[in-house]
Amino acid sequence: MIFASVSIAMLWLSIVIPPLIDGTIYPESLQHFTTLIVQGFDLGLLLPIAFISGVLLIKRKPFGYLFGTAYIGFLSILMTALTAKIIAMSMHGVNVIPAVFIIPTFNIITMFSLYLMIKNIKGEIA
Repeated sequence: MIFASVSIAMLWLSIVIPPLIDGTIYPESLQHFTTLIVQGFDLGLLLPIAFISGVLLIKRKPFGYLFGTAYIGFLSILMTALTAKIIAMSMHGVNVIPAVFIIPTFNIITMFSLYLMIKNIKGEIA
């Protein structure tokens, strides 16, 4: 979770920061859209949660297991949707290299991680 959050943060920052430095403000990849909503949500909310959850998991804190399991569950659903999107794009002739290898791999890893986390939940009897 820590590696994934830092990697995605670096990817999004490489899109957001260069236009701010060269004074154009808007990245070329913005095209006709008005905002970078995915980058905003990821950088402002989801990636910090993933990073902190990863740290809490390393420290074996209860909130780490709670937030980590929820985040990995969310990520596995998101990766499944992105995998379907990539398949649909390739069926319409869009070049999907290298995403066709990266996204399904992340999908398999997140599903396996979610399985392991849920499998190892141990309930306490009061």
